[in-house]
Amino acid sequence: MKTSKKRSGLAWAWLLGLAVGCGGAEEGGSAPGEAAIASRQQAVEETLAVAGPAKPGSRGREFWLALPTNVASGSAPTLTLFISGETAATGTVRIPGLVHTQGFSVTPGQVTSVSIPSGAALSTANGVENKGVHVSADADITVQVMSRASRSTEAFLGLPVSALGTEYVVAASASSRVSRGTQLAVVGTESGTRVTFTPRQGSPSTISLNPGEVFQYAGTSAGGADLTGAVITSDKPVAVLSGSRCSGAPDAKTGTCGLQVEQLPPTKAWGRYFLAMPMAGSRGGDTFRVVASTNGTRVRINAKEVSLNRGQAWQGSLQSEVVIHASQPVLVTQYAHGSPAMMLVPPVAQYLNEYTVTALPTPSGKSYLNLIVRGNTWHQVEVDGRPIPLLKLRYLTWNYYGAQLEVAPGTHRVTSPLPLGVSVHGVGTELSYAYPGGMSQVPVAAVHSLKLTPRYNIGHAGAEVCVSAKVADVNGQPVPDIDVGFTALRWPVQAVTLSTGADGLAAWCQTRTSQSIDLLKATVNEQVEYGFVAWRASQSPPVVDAGSDASGWVGTELTLNGSASDPDGTPLTYQWTVTPGEDVPPGVTCTFGSPEALTTTFLCDQAGTYTVTLTATDGATAPVSDSLQVTQAFASDVTLCNLPRYTRDTERELCGFTTHFGDDSGIVEAWFTVDGGEPLHVEPDLNAGFVRLPYTFAEGEHVVTLSARNANGRVTTKQQMMRVDLTPPGVSVLSPQEQAVLESPLVDVTTFVQDASPVTVTTQFVQSSTVEAGTGTVTHRVDLVNRDWNVVLVQARDAAGNFTEVLVPVYVSW
Repeated sequence: MKTSKKRSGLAWAWLLGLAVGCGGAEEGGSAPGEAAIASRQQAVEETLAVAGPAKPGSRGREFWLALPTNVASGSAPTLTLFISGETAATGTVRIPGLVHTQGFSVTPGQVTSVSIPSGAALSTANGVENKGVHVSADADITVQVMSRASRSTEAFLGLPVSALGTEYVVAASASSRVSRGTQLAVVGTESGTRVTFTPRQGSPSTISLNPGEVFQYAGTSAGGADLTGAVITSDKPVAVLSGSRCSGAPDAKTGTCGLQVEQLPPTKAWGRYFLAMPMAGSRGGDTFRVVASTNGTRVRINAKEVSLNRGQAWQGSLQSEVVIHASQPVLVTQYAHGSPAMMLVPPVAQYLNEYTVTALPTPSGKSYLNLIVRGNTWHQVEVDGRPIPLLKLRYLTWNYYGAQLEVAPGTHRVTSPLPLGVSVHGVGTELSYAYPGGMSQVPVAAVHSLKLTPRYNIGHAGAEVCVSAKVADVNGQPVPDIDVGFTALRWPVQAVTLSTGADGLAAWCQTRTSQSIDLLKATVNEQVEYGFVAWRASQSPPVVDAGSDASGWVGTELTLNGSASDPDGTPLTYQWTVTPGEDVPPGVTCTFGSPEALTTTFLCDQAGTYTVTLTATDGATAPVSDSLQVTQAFASDVTLCNLPRYTRDTERELCGFTTHFGDDSGIVEAWFTVDGGEPLHVEPDLNAGFVRLPYTFAEGEHVVTLSARNANGRVTTKQQMMRVDLTPPGVSVLSPQEQAVLESPLVDVTTFVQDASPVTVTTQFVQSSTVEAGTGTVTHRVDLVNRDWNVVLVQARDAAGNFTEVLVPVYVSW
């Protein structure tokens, strides 16, 4: 099936631009490049994703990927996706152009491999193919991509749609021996995306891409033109990959060539501080490239400083640790010596806390992890559940160490309390590969300042003490989503990573139960801020007030409101206790609703006097207590016989029961009131306390109350509401009108109802609805059945029993 599309005008313009060559600052050979991006997240049709990640990075729920050409001839490549996640996930891999769909599932901490048809590899040297690979999942995942052909293997880290942008710089092969030229691929993610390519020298050209369409340009001649420095812009997010389909290692003079490829980040995700080490097994160090995005960018590589303009690149071979500082955002790539392999170097501020990566099988070779760890937490870093061997550490720069660990093929898990850098690479006689284990894509280059507020904070033992790190840009505006590493320099060392919010603040809060002092360090990029946090022990005892004496009723909760404070501000703990008096019978049960809070409820099941005590403790001085007296007496209760809510009866007998508990709480007085009028006294029955009172009501709403006073003076009251309604509902049939001629026996009958009580409206005996008190309208559809004169019957009965009936004669003509 032929899927490529010719873009002859575009090809001419691109070749014209490339033929003029590229310029740039260099050391031992170089090429330039630049871009700027606005990162945004999008969703596409048929994805399983329901939400994107909290902030852009290599983890996401939707990816559009491409598989660039791996060598111009030879057998079809083996294409594999390695998918991992921190939580369980299910998803789908789709290649719309190949009508290919495959499901997958992810187990946390493990890697799921998904084979891709070899036909997904791009084949055109200059054109569009519908071979985009769409990966979607219901939780955040990381996708690593491998392309393996005979004597040519490479891998790269996929970036999700949420991390894509609209402007990129191409960083291609660093080798002077490129057998078939450098290449790039652009993947569309939205319909009608206009993509513009601007070479270092030459005129821009534009092409249109839809989701899943991939444009690939590849040089075709030996030593083909270097695309580094070309700018790709678009009006909607796209994915961009660059490298070479067949490149030798930068130091190689002869021998075979192999694929080099990386997916590029947009310039908004570039950084200013980088650390790296040459790959293990690489001969004589590695080659590094630094590409600038702003004119006048000052870059210091170890002890060397260069100045780059927008799109220019520095290139050099380094044999030991690499420390790169830049005054403005830059992109850094790394190329192995000996065997061709290309890798992005993430900025330090885009490191993650945990990685799940795959080491590829390397016949006659080995695979390695390169780790960049913080000096004060290296002992807390674990690789496959084991700490880094001390002898594997090598000093990189202040507060950072590197380690190179040989690992077996398969899945490997790396975790750390503070972010660390992880990359994977392998070298062998038939393959070499390299890729970063993961990265965030937050705009770390925007960070200009880091400040602790307050820098020194003192609290009391047992209290939470907080220090906030404020991250701001060059204009002093807050920068959100930036990871701040906090380290409490104590033993054992305690480290945590916190992200800034919309206000640019990340708050570190800790509680110490005893007197203590911590030296606190906060880091972002290469910026470090120190502060001190102390917890001091209390010296003064608490001040406690249990409150005023109180009285209540047996079986009824009483609310106690105590207060307590510590002169030193030390947090306090509280405890309520109770001691029954001599007048309380044995076996009494008392309970507190919140015995460890200042405000609590108190309940006892016997009458008498109780001493209730509130005790406060600061953990440093002796506990302090204060007491109050609570007197409990037996209460009384009343029950009012149920009254109908609506009635037509004006003559009713009011009734109820008055009860008491204990010998000293007998009922001494009981009375009814109607609508708040004069008390109507009644005499309770001696046996059950039954009371009754005949009463004549007028039409209208009434409130009936029964009250009783016991020997302790407590008055208990219950009340009910009742409406006497003597008026039938007001009913009007709005449609159909009397004598109406209807063309169908099916008719909608609309009725207006007005009544002081709820009304049930029934039409033709079959359709019923209830209208609440007041006014309302109901519509019923009924079948009059007969052709000729008919009668529409509407009946309305209110809750009091009043009834209204309306007849509407109509003629059915069908």
